[in-house]
Amino acid sequence: MNSHIPFVMLIDLNMPRMGGHQLITEIRKDPRLKHIIAFVLTTSKSEEDKMKSYELNVAGYIVKERAGIDFLKLTELFGAYVKLVELPNTSL
Repeated sequence: MNSHIPFVMLIDLNMPRMGGHQLITEIRKDPRLKHIIAFVLTTSKSEEDKMKSYELNVAGYIVKERAGIDFLKLTELFGAYVKLVELPNTSL
């Protein structure tokens, strides 16, 4: 089975069943997933949440209301990001 593994993930800290920090921790432990570029999108302004996120090697911590961006603008931002960065070729 050839499943697609994403290069970029947008992770909310407050998810059911497993919190965002726990999910990022599990991703970082898995050799097949640890390359994933993770961004946190949250309502939390907590310095503790922010520090823990960056300790888990996230690429960015975005506070929803502080960013003042709606979902459409956010998808445009990530679309531009994916077009600009050089991502590895997975067919190799």
